[in-house]
Amino acid sequence: MNRAPRPPRRLFALVPAAVLIVALASVNVPYIALFPGPARDVGALIEVDGVATHPSEGRLFLTTVQLGPLTLGQAVRAWLDDTITVIDRDLIYPPDRTPDEVDDENLRQMQQSQAFAAAAALQHLGYRVNIVTSGARVITVASDVPAAAVLRPGDVIVRAGGKAIQRSEQLTSVVGDASVGAEIALTVKRSDEEIDVKVRTVERPGSDGESIIGIFIETVISDIELPLELRIDAGEIGGPSAGLMFALGVIDVLREEDITRGRVVAGTGEITPDGVVGAVGAVAQKVVAAQRAGAELFLVPDDELEQACGVTETITVIGVRTLADALGFLAAPETADRTCGPAPVVGATG
Repeated sequence: MNRAPRPPRRLFALVPAAVLIVALASVNVPYIALFPGPARDVGALIEVDGVATHPSEGRLFLTTVQLGPLTLGQAVRAWLDDTITVIDRDLIYPPDRTPDEVDDENLRQMQQSQAFAAAAALQHLGYRVNIVTSGARVITVASDVPAAAVLRPGDVIVRAGGKAIQRSEQLTSVVGDASVGAEIALTVKRSDEEIDVKVRTVERPGSDGESIIGIFIETVISDIELPLELRIDAGEIGGPSAGLMFALGVIDVLREEDITRGRVVAGTGEITPDGVVGAVGAVAQKVVAAQRAGAELFLVPDDELEQACGVTETITVIGVRTLADALGFLAAPETADRTCGPAPVVGATG
């Protein structure tokens, strides 16, 4: 009897391997991809009532980053793409917080960013802004100091050494006045309760007897009272990184002089009510978003200039430390001392 030829064994050996590769490529991995999002014209997001506003010849763009979950196959492709950054998912969505809680926090940060930007812009223009503060929030605690046993990130210190604390520099002053090794009584707001704790000071490394408690803090701003009816509508965009561009947008709307000078300007940067620009992260993706929007200049926090410069050679990138820096460099970009890319476009003067 004639038998049908048997398929080669090598073929059978390869088929399961191919199936395994396809299956692995579709498995979700604990990483998130950051890739360039859309750029938004901030002038279209700002409304002011009761005062004259002025059109702009150019445009000011905030830049965004989009997040996406990954399969193993997508992660491999993402690692080969310079415009995409792959990070541990827990950095965006910590295990102790739900995605909804993280999203709500991002929207809260955006709302705060809008208020801070309006305050910074109006104060720069000479308006009086009432800023109400209510303590010093703990951002981080060093692991090797006594304070690590009693303080947590998110705690708000409202009293120290018997003195009311409304701003971070007041706490710094109390700690600095204490001797090294001294114990300081603190009243701390944690969640919905106040607790009393004691911390012992340590010597700042490399100093000559300077006292610290080993925490990084920021002033809690509980309210900002603006002298104008001013609204910024960012929609569903979250996070604090549009602050600098919102502040520039408010100034551009209110100032008769066109700060863009007919150019397309994009940027990123967190901002404080007194106009200090802070780092934001994901700068590479935001530079790409700026390029896609046709920007000629990209403003970036000075600490992140090097990262931004590593992404592009076709757009002028300028590092800024303050809102005043940004305005000065928009008026005369050739004066910027921290820049990369092609020669900056000066723009029209009138």
